Amino acid sequence: MLFRSAAELTADARLVLDNVRELLGTKPRLSMSICSVASLTDAATAERRLELANQRAVAVRDYLLARQTIKPQRLRECLSHEAKGDAKATVELVF
Repeated sequence: MLFRSAAELTADARLVLDNVRELLGTKPRLSMSICSVASLTDAATAERRLELANQRAVAVRDYLLARQTIKPQRLRECLSHEAKGDAKATVELVF
């Protein structure tokens, strides 16, 4: 996912999530996990990096639930973690 700042979704990310929301709307038995990964360049401390990762996962979840077309129990959050090496921060959607 792409973020403008710490946990603000970009327009491109919202378009992707609109497609995900549409998919979930047509597949009522499908559930999804939202897994956030912090980059070592996100913040100076591990605690702050994990906090940012959690905020990103919440931003994705909240966006998907905003129109109230998806039941919250269909979305699960994974435990956020730090990326290895120079990997970039990301939010992974796992069906």
